[in-house]
Amino acid sequence: MSNQVSILTVSFNSWRYLLLNYNLLQKLGFSDVKWIIVNNTPELNINSPAYNYLSNRPNVLILDGIEKHILKKNLNITQAEGSFHHGFALNKGVRYCSTRYLIIMDPDFYVIRQNWLSDVLNYVDVKQQIFFGVTWIPRYTSALSTKWDDFPSAHFNLIDTNFVDLNRINLMPRYDELIQQDTGCYLRQLALSQYKPSEWTLLDSTSKNIFFGSQPLYFPSSPPKIKFKGSNVGYSGFRKILSLMDFFLWDQERFAIHMRNLPKGISNPDLLSEHASNYLIDCMSYLLFDTFI
Repeated sequence: MSNQVSILTVSFNSWRYLLLNYNLLQKLGFSDVKWIIVNNTPELNINSPAYNYLSNRPNVLILDGIEKHILKKNLNITQAEGSFHHGFALNKGVRYCSTRYLIIMDPDFYVIRQNWLSDVLNYVDVKQQIFFGVTWIPRYTSALSTKWDDFPSAHFNLIDTNFVDLNRINLMPRYDELIQQDTGCYLRQLALSQYKPSEWTLLDSTSKNIFFGSQPLYFPSSPPKIKFKGSNVGYSGFRKILSLMDFFLWDQERFAIHMRNLPKGISNPDLLSEHASNYLIDCMSYLLFDTFI
């Protein structure tokens, strides 16, 4: 059934994360999944090896997005520019889905559970689930009214399009004088009005310590000195990134790691020096392939 799945994601200087995610799915044996990638920085990635590799895969479709400053001008955006940029790109990609199942997923959202896609597809079919995904974790929902915890977010959301018309999927945020909500709020509004909460599954978030348990973690030696805001950060930089990741369980089993691209500036491999970028990807490769796969 995995040939009936399309993964929709958006790259904003995220090609190395996407290549890692693509290789992870290949390693897990789901090579027939279709990928729809909207490139939200088309002018910057023409010489990216990760971009060039992915653009030549037969199961990958890459679409050009729109530059953020152009979108801002066209829509008269005054706040949440990144969310509008992301949502606009997702809306474009939705129109290219031709499979029953659509997975909306961030480039740095990594599912590490063995056979996860087969298990999830079987689960949603048997349990008659229309949506299956993760929501924002409590540290965001408790501090920001723009987030929610009762419906999957755009970080990871599997949708059964047998029950949801693609033409009704709107992943834009809403920021006006009445409501301020993040990317995917209109899809949430549609689900709350047309479906029942029993028709979607939300995964449990957990702490880093519970997620890894007694699993030892080792990372490549001789980390580079990453220049960030005037300071050099080496291994401590990756430890900071690790501490800000989100971790998710499904039925009390490890399911996924979401990097969240935090802190901004340190964790973006397409914008770092080659040495620093390689170290960051090596660390993530260890987490994904050596620790769990």
